[in-house]
Amino acid sequence: MHEREYCDSHLSAYEKCLTVMSTMDSPWYVVPADSEKNALLVLSQIIGDTSATGNWLLSALNSEMHSGHGDGTAPGLVDS
Repeated sequence: MHEREYCDSHLSAYEKCLTVMSTMDSPWYVVPADSEKNALLVLSQIIGDTSATGNWLLSALNSEMHSGHGDGTAPGLVDS
C-alpha cells in the first residue's frame, strides 16, 4: 500500500503533537480503542488517578461556567 510509506512520519508527527500539547495542567492520554472494555477500564483508571490528586472535574466545570455569557448559557451556544 502506498500509504504505508508515510507511517513513520505520521507516527513521528503524532508523538511530537502529544509531547507539545500535553502539559502538567492539561495532560493528554492515549487510550487504546481496539476493545471497548479495555478502553473503559483505562479511562476509569485515569479518572480515578486524576480525581485522587485534586478536584479537577469541579475546577473544569467551574471554569466553563465562568467563561459563559453571564446569563447562565454555556459559551458557544446560540439561541435559535
